[in-house]
Amino acid sequence: MKSIRTIARAWQVPYETLRRRIYGKVEGYASASGRPTVLSEADENKLVNVIKYKSAAGFSMTTKDVQGIAYTFATAHGLEGFSQKKLSAGYYWFEAFLNRDPDVNIKKAENLSVA
Repeated sequence: MKSIRTIARAWQVPYETLRRRIYGKVEGYASASGRPTVLSEADENKLVNVIKYKSAAGFSMTTKDVQGIAYTFATAHGLEGFSQKKLSAGYYWFEAFLNRDPDVNIKKAENLSVA
C-alpha cells in the first residue's frame, strides 16, 4: 500500500489537502472556497423554470434579460448582493449561473423573414 504522501506527489495534489479528504474532514462542495451565491439552489431552480417557460413561449432571453430577472427576484425576496447601481446581476454571477445550470440556453434573437 502506498503512502498518502506518495499518492499526493503522483497526482500533484497538496499532501494536506488529500489527507483532509481521506480522513473526512472536508466533504463535497459545501466546503468549497469562494463567495456564497446570492440565490439559493431552490431560487435558482425557480429562475431556470422562468427562463425555460419564456423560451418555450417564444421569448428568447438575452444575457441582460436574465441578469435583470435575477436582480428583480433577489430584491423581491430581500436578498442583497447584486449591483444597486446597475439594477442587474453581474457578469461573473451570470457565467457561474450558466456553469451551475448547463441546460439553460441563452440565444440571440433572430430576425423573421417578411414572407
